[in-house]
Amino acid sequence: MAKAKKLPSGNWRVLLYDGKDPTGKRIYESFTAPTKKEAERMAAVWESEREMRRQELENTPVKELIASYIRTCEAAGMSPETIRSYIAVSHSAFSLIGDVLISRLTLQMIQDQIDERARSRAPKTVRNELGLLRSSISRYRKDIDFDDLILPKRRKTEMVIPTDEQVKQLIADVSKDDDMYIAVLLAALMGLRRSEICALEWTDIDKETRTLHVDKALVRDPDGKYRVKPPKTAAGDRYLPIPETMYVQITARRKTLDKRLVRLSPNAITERYERVRVRLKIPGRFHDLRHYHASVMLAVGAPEKYIVADMGHSSFDMVRKVYGHIMEEKKRELAQGLAAHSTKILNDAT
Repeated sequence: MAKAKKLPSGNWRVLLYDGKDPTGKRIYESFTAPTKKEAERMAAVWESEREMRRQELENTPVKELIASYIRTCEAAGMSPETIRSYIAVSHSAFSLIGDVLISRLTLQMIQDQIDERARSRAPKTVRNELGLLRSSISRYRKDIDFDDLILPKRRKTEMVIPTDEQVKQLIADVSKDDDMYIAVLLAALMGLRRSEICALEWTDIDKETRTLHVDKALVRDPDGKYRVKPPKTAAGDRYLPIPETMYVQITARRKTLDKRLVRLSPNAITERYERVRVRLKIPGRFHDLRHYHASVMLAVGAPEKYIVADMGHSSFDMVRKVYGHIMEEKKRELAQGLAAHSTKILNDAT
C-alpha cells in the first residue's frame, strides 16, 4: 500500500501510479487530506475500486459514458444551452461507435466516425462532436491518442457586417414593432446578445445614470424550456451607458404592465429578423448586428480594454479572433495617416 507524505502546507498526500498517457508520460492519481491516515484511506478505497471500474468498462458502451459525462456537466452547473446541445449531439453524432464497448473502441473506429460525419456536417461541427467524445472517454482510455486523428479542414468564412445604411433601414422598418425595435437598437447600438436582450427587465435601467445593467441571459434548458440564468463568465455582468437619444426612444415604448424590455424569446427574434432581412435584402443574421457595434467601436478608436468590457468578453483574444481583419484594416489606415502626416511635416520644413 502506498504511503502518505507530508506536504509543506501540513496536509498529507498519496500519489498512486495509474499508467501512461499516449505520449508515454506517467499518470498519477493524487489524494490529499489533513491527516496521514485519511489520505491513505482515500487512496486505498480508490485502489480497491480501480479493478471493479475496469471490469465495468468491459461492458460499457461509448454512448453510456457520453451520457454519464453530460450528467456530470449538468450537475457541475454548466450552461443549460450547452447541456441541451450536448444531448442533441449524443443522439445523432455517434451512430457508428455509440454501441461499441469502451474497452474495444479503437482509433480507427473513431476516424471512421469522423469521416462519416464530415460528409454531411461542417468541419466545426465535426470538431465539436469530437471534443465531446474526447472529454467523455479520455479518462477511461488513456491509450487512445486523439491527436493522431485526421480532422476535416476548417473553412474560412467571411464575416458579414451590416453597413450604416442597412442598419438605418432596419431600424426604420421595425419602428412599429416595439419588441423588435428595442431588440435591434440594443444589438446594433450597444452590442448585446439575443439571450441578454430577452432577459432584460425595465428595472435594469438606471434612470439617473442612464446605464443598463446586463447580468443575465434567457436560454433553453435540456428540456427545451426557456429560463433566466447568470452569464457564463464574470465578464458578462456589466454596466453599459445608454446614449441619451436611444434612452428616450426605448423608454417611450414601455408598457405599464410589462417587466421585460423585449417580450420575445431568442428564437422569435431570429424568426422576425429573418423576415425583415429578406424583405430588405440585407445579408447576415441578427447576431451580425453585434458585429456591427464592435466594428463601430474599432472605427472610432475605442481602447482594447473598453471593447472587451463593452462586448462582455473575458479577454481580448475573442475580439481579436473575430474582428482581426477589421483591426488590420484600421492599422493600415493609421499607418497611411501617419505617413501622410510625416510627409507634410517634412515638406513644410524644407
